Amino acid sequence: MYARLPIFGALLLPLQAAPVINEIHYNNDDNTVLNEFVEIHNPDSVEVDLSGWELDGAINFLFPADTNIPPGGYLVIAEDPATIASEFGVSAIGPYEGGLNSEGELLELLNSAGTEVDRVEYGIGFPWPSRARGEGSSMELINPGLDNDLGSSWRSSGVGYNGAKEVFVPEGSDWLYRKGLSEASSPIHAWTAADFAEDATWLSGTAPIGRGEPCLLYTSPSPRDRG
Repeated sequence: MYARLPIFGALLLPLQAAPVINEIHYNNDDNTVLNEFVEIHNPDSVEVDLSGWELDGAINFLFPADTNIPPGGYLVIAEDPATIASEFGVSAIGPYEGGLNSEGELLELLNSAGTEVDRVEYGIGFPWPSRARGEGSSMELINPGLDNDLGSSWRSSGVGYNGAKEVFVPEGSDWLYRKGLSEASSPIHAWTAADFAEDATWLSGTAPIGRGEPCLLYTSPSPRDRG
């Protein structure tokens, strides 16, 4: 039995989606190149003014006046904006103070009143994306609606998908899979090799697996991918 809550004289307005920390590049494969960055995404249908907002924790950056993110847009804050422009072909603001810890750290997005809007306490071990740990990749939020304080909500950057819905496991196809309770192999990337044989112990199934729909990955174009 469901309880019902009456609403009298209420004007129901659509909830505004807050900006989210969408991508973090914290440990490059060549640490002499100053290309670490944080990307903020605005998933809402209206422009967001970040004037006076702040990134705090791992790094410190005060957003200058007239800093705006358009609806569905992205903003990159870099340790060296010139490097981001030359390496990825993407405009960035910065530089920020401090540094993104290669062992994981807290990163907060605060509004102009000092209220926390978003936070990520990122890590480097399972279930956080492994290729972001010094292999050149950044880590990207899979979907802005996910809890980005959970490692399972992120993936390592790779090929960009220009924000579109991309089908990775077509319905009706047969796949081997394993439950994500630990790393899939040792070394951790061994399972991606064509000659990997330990998947004989994995479970098998016909897609869709688990969700009742084809496996979808919602992504945003990474600065690493958009270049």
